[in-house]
Amino acid sequence: MKWILIKDLHINTDHVQTFYWARGRLVIGFTGEGRPWTWEDPDKKLYTKMCHLLGVRPAEEDPNGEE
Repeated sequence: MKWILIKDLHINTDHVQTFYWARGRLVIGFTGEGRPWTWEDPDKKLYTKMCHLLGVRPAEEDPNGEE
């Protein structure tokens, strides 16, 4: 079990089914939840943090870390 902290909320990453950034928001879908959770994220800081904590590359970056 791996936990991360997003906006003062501890999230068990074992239950994260999907996450993405859209229209200035971080969107996280959890297993067993009907609707995803969203956080205001106009500069993609939360989205980028989530990517790095989970060990994945942000969708916009190429393998060299360039957008």
